[in-house]
Amino acid sequence: MQSIIPFIFVDKASEAIKLYEKAFHARVYGMSYLHEYEDVEDKTLIAQSTLIIYGDHLFIGDAYEQPNPISERSTIVIQVPTVEDVNRSFNVLKEGGHVYYEPAKLPWSDLGYSLKDAFGVVWMIYVVEQQ
Repeated sequence: MQSIIPFIFVDKASEAIKLYEKAFHARVYGMSYLHEYEDVEDKTLIAQSTLIIYGDHLFIGDAYEQPNPISERSTIVIQVPTVEDVNRSFNVLKEGGHVYYEPAKLPWSDLGYSLKDAFGVVWMIYVVEQQ
């Protein structure tokens, strides 16, 4: 099976992972640390972790020596199974973030929202319950 897997880099990746576990019931599939590949003092910096979110993968790591912040030209889009998933993830991710639009009926979905979370990642989450 082929797939495209987004790989995001954030400050404090371990905290972001905890947030995404809560928002999406994500599961950590694997993790490696920067000190395994480079000579770094901080043994907690994540080189790459794989999160399973609704059956798909998202790679995440610490933005070590990456001077440019995440660009808002990239958005992680997830179609979730239920309205409850939309609402739960919104309530978790909005804390400390910037809401572009709150959960609402959209032309392409029954309910969806978009926001930039506290780690600077832009999300668009939606559900299509009836097709």
